[in-house]
Amino acid sequence: MNKFLLPIVLMVFISLSCGKSSDDIKEEKEKAIEQSADSSNKRTIQELVTKYHAVINWDTLHPYTYLFQKMFIEENRLMSFEGDIKDVTKYGTVYILKVRHFGKWHKRNYEAEISVSKDIFQDIEKHLSSGDYGDIGCFIIKVSRIVSMNPVLTSEYESEGEESYSYLTYDFEERLIIFKGDLVDFYFRQ
Repeated sequence: MNKFLLPIVLMVFISLSCGKSSDDIKEEKEKAIEQSADSSNKRTIQELVTKYHAVINWDTLHPYTYLFQKMFIEENRLMSFEGDIKDVTKYGTVYILKVRHFGKWHKRNYEAEISVSKDIFQDIEKHLSSGDYGDIGCFIIKVSRIVSMNPVLTSEYESEGEESYSYLTYDFEERLIIFKGDLVDFYFRQ
């Protein structure tokens, strides 16, 4: 959080908290700090996106996969991909971040497999699981390949008394789109 913004937030908070219980005051203080941090995160992400002229809100377009291929591969545009790191794998000296995009839009799920050099990964590793938002970030990606998968195989587990069983089902309404490419820059939420 901006070191100049916190004192202002706290002064406003103190002036508004007269006549309230200590629990209410504590809760309002936490909310004010969280809102200030969220605002700071949004501003920093917007600056990063602007710096690279990356495409933001691409997930609201609801296009077919070929339109993503045209936008990110043929037109060579960078993508702003916000999400949380679900896994990291290593192939030689390259690390692959597996990032799940927030939300679900028009029955589509989005993931990114982002290649990162060993040197850059050292900076990323400092943020992994380092707090509330350690694995959540904005990744600027140079997309080189897009994979569309359908259907999605799901597993269910049910228990009825002493009997338990599991089963697999296909969901033909869902589609998983995976963007593969190289990391250009990143920002982790604070």
